[in-house]
Amino acid sequence: MIGGLDTFEIVSPAEESARWLTVAQMELLLRDGEVKTADGLVRIADGPFRLRRPPDLRQRGGPGSGHFGHEGRPGEVGGSLPSGQSDIYIGVSADLAEPGAHDYDLNSQGIEQPTGAPVRGIVISPDDPRIPDTVFHMTTNLPAVREAGELSARGAGGLGGDKMDQIVSMSADEGIVKQLASDMKFLARLSREMVPTEPLYDFDHETNEWLSRDRQTGEIVDHRAWSQKVVARMNQLDDSAGDWEFNWDFTEHTPAYYLQDWMRQYFIARSSGAGIKNPIIFTDPQDLAAIDPAKVGYVRIPRPNLRTGAMLTDLDLDNPYGLKEVRLYGDVPLTDAEFVGD
Repeated sequence: MIGGLDTFEIVSPAEESARWLTVAQMELLLRDGEVKTADGLVRIADGPFRLRRPPDLRQRGGPGSGHFGHEGRPGEVGGSLPSGQSDIYIGVSADLAEPGAHDYDLNSQGIEQPTGAPVRGIVISPDDPRIPDTVFHMTTNLPAVREAGELSARGAGGLGGDKMDQIVSMSADEGIVKQLASDMKFLARLSREMVPTEPLYDFDHETNEWLSRDRQTGEIVDHRAWSQKVVARMNQLDDSAGDWEFNWDFTEHTPAYYLQDWMRQYFIARSSGAGIKNPIIFTDPQDLAAIDPAKVGYVRIPRPNLRTGAMLTDLDLDNPYGLKEVRLYGDVPLTDAEFVGD
């Protein structure tokens, strides 16, 4: 059964209509692209569709999170119901594959997200013994997530992730997520300071050198001074690095780095020098600058909340260098969750 239900309601926002489908009908829709019902023909092309559970199984909705750190899109996720609650969205059903199936198996069978994005990782059960009783999710808008009562898999991906993903990323390690929250605050503060003065680079074919220009005036500027300030501010703003410092020899050569390049170099160096995991954040610094560091935090989620009927995959649980990440291809209700800020 999909989502543990014998039947469920499928809603087409385009038609503003809804009908109840059996699990067998839904499987036909997923396989063949259309299914005949008592009140008409339902086609996947008529979507996007939204699944809605019976009232006794619905959870509160609102703004949510996709990849680690996604603030969510209030007004574009969930749905308004007469009871004031919203449905739990299932993007990819757990019934479509058995635990142990690899993403390449799913891709070869045409199993993908409603957006067309691939499913990534190895399918696992929420009862997998490697998953602790509590899993953890970092968010850039903890107050909004607390108010919503759910993490939404809908929206436009997450920070630095595939914009077509409809997932919620979580980690089995609280220490990793706590560090992610710390790094996100650090990068937000750094970006707010350094993005306005970040130079633009042009390659001069006559001299075979990179020229740096002021973003506002277009005048040639010395990017070495800006780069030195970036490195200095990184060392000052990162509270988790301890006595370790990021050093760069500017005496002979200053690379034509943008702020994002310096961030990557910093985390690679910190990983080897201070032993702190690389958060692998590739978000555009302009997006990071829009984050309010005071709203960054993380959520402790009871493992039973993963049993929604959506597919769960293991991205890197057994990788000692990874983020111990699992991904749910649907909304995560936050019943009995704990919210951790400053």
